Amino acid sequence: MLIWLIIIVVAIWFLPILLPILIIWVIIKVYIQKKNEQKAEKDYNERLSGSIVMYGKPSRIIRYEDKYMLIYEDKRMLYLEGQLLDWNNIVDVRIPQEHEVYETDNSNMVKRSLLGWLLFGNVGGAIGGATSRRVSSSYKNNKGRFHLLIQTDKIQCPNIHVLVEDSNTFEEIRSCLNIIRRTA
Repeated sequence: MLIWLIIIVVAIWFLPILLPILIIWVIIKVYIQKKNEQKAEKDYNERLSGSIVMYGKPSRIIRYEDKYMLIYEDKRMLYLEGQLLDWNNIVDVRIPQEHEVYETDNSNMVKRSLLGWLLFGNVGGAIGGATSRRVSSSYKNNKGRFHLLIQTDKIQCPNIHVLVEDSNTFEEIRSCLNIIRRTA
């Protein structure tokens, strides 16, 4: 009992000192994070501008994370992952086979089982666990990023791996590459 009283007194005593320090620390962390985001955006814009100066104005720009894909319809060229490719160099665009293997998300399964059990008893727990979300093993291995493999006929770089976090951007890149393959 005495120990708890001492802890409470010390906490109350140091709270006026620790609270401003904590607030200042949070403000500094937010400021540093914004500065890093601004620097990353500036670096991205400089790289993009350099690529446009070097290769010309593209007909389409797709941004993913801190990278970009430039499509030049008039030249039938594609700039991706730091490489300029002729459309005829693209042999295949696919999602690697490992994407087809699905695993049950165990953290989700436990939550669903517990909720089902609390609401509907043993049967609810079994059904809740059985209906848990399934994710591909590749998606888990790539830390939540979608994987696209582009095979080329260039010996210097036969495979280009594109990892994208956003599913809409992933589908946009995949669709553009499939159109390019059909028109090449």
